[in-house]
Amino acid sequence: MAAVQLDTAFEHVRLIRLRAGESLVEAGTAARYVYIPLRAGLMVMPLGGYQPFVAPAWAPLGNTGVIRGAQRNASIYATRDLTLLVIPEESYLNDWHRPYQQAELVARLEGACR
Repeated sequence: MAAVQLDTAFEHVRLIRLRAGESLVEAGTAARYVYIPLRAGLMVMPLGGYQPFVAPAWAPLGNTGVIRGAQRNASIYATRDLTLLVIPEESYLNDWHRPYQQAELVARLEGACR
């Protein structure tokens, strides 16, 4: 997050409110947004036989699908009323997603092994 430019990172971010029982995403749909719940209250129902789980507060949801340009691999619904940050795909990829460059990753791994 240190590299994120806050003045542009939040330009297209919005807050949404979900009520208990409402769906956030459906498995198989296009991944166009990253969601950050401001408190616990989302149930994630993954495909592929994985067990459902409650998404923790402040953990980004859907970022892997946005990065890969993939379809959603889980359905998510609210178990209680809550508010979420919604980050559009383009904003997430341009302003939030900061992968290491190869040299940075190598230096960090070498430093960890000392």
